[in-house]
Amino acid sequence: MPLWLLCLLAACSSHQYEIITGDEPTSSEPMLVRLHDVAFPLLVAAADWCSVDQEPTYGFLLKDEETLPIQGGEGVGKRVSVAYVHPRLPAASAGLMLGDQLIRVNERTVTGIRAEEVSLLVRRMTIARIQPLQLEVEHRGGRNILNL
Repeated sequence: MPLWLLCLLAACSSHQYEIITGDEPTSSEPMLVRLHDVAFPLLVAAADWCSVDQEPTYGFLLKDEETLPIQGGEGVGKRVSVAYVHPRLPAASAGLMLGDQLIRVNERTVTGIRAEEVSLLVRRMTIARIQPLQLEVEHRGGRNILNL
């Protein structure tokens, strides 16, 4: 099968935001990063060939992460953090970095929500063409607002 036909078929497949769980073996992580480095640009480049409108991809993946208790006495909590950012897609251009913890997506607080639910929220906003996608993230103790 010619490569251009595979690209066309890839363009017409709907990209799902993937969730990376902590249960996956770390030995496959470099291979997954390489796979995403190749797959994200192909999806973006081939989207124009598809006759069906495709949602854009921002180029990031999320994972669930437990936070440690802080001195104020608060217990362990759950947060969503960034597990992967493609270096040449909008998320990286906006300043999203590996390990950033999501606090808000647009005006909705996502602290305590599972990564799968946050990904679905981002996908719904993308399909609804809510622009720009605004993420409030915490990175190394500081908070930033990013517009994708």
